[in-house]
Amino acid sequence: MSNFFTSGHHFGHAGARGFYRRPFASVAEMDLRMIERRNSIVAREDRVWHLGGFAVRQRPDRVALPWATHLGRKHLISGNNDDVAVTGSAGWETVQPYCEVSVDGRGGANHSSARRS
Repeated sequence: MSNFFTSGHHFGHAGARGFYRRPFASVAEMDLRMIERRNSIVAREDRVWHLGGFAVRQRPDRVALPWATHLGRKHLISGNNDDVAVTGSAGWETVQPYCEVSVDGRGGANHSSARRS
């Protein structure tokens, strides 16, 4: 099992294509390619820590779409754009505004201290 740390996906956010100079023809293509790239590395048993910016101003059903194909056990450390549609999504194993994680004996508190809010 591996741990992955990522942030700023901004799924569904048209502005992210221009603001971050993402080379995709559409938001749908951007979302699909991000999921494909992620899944080419992450296995089902891996832990994935999303450090905010998962989706910006999206409906709950739109936020749920990436979960259909996302691999890994997903944890959210909520960011300033992560509203109730994101934090309330059923795909998260845990959701919290702050967490300390130890990886290979280095870092903060053990990940087991994280809990679903």
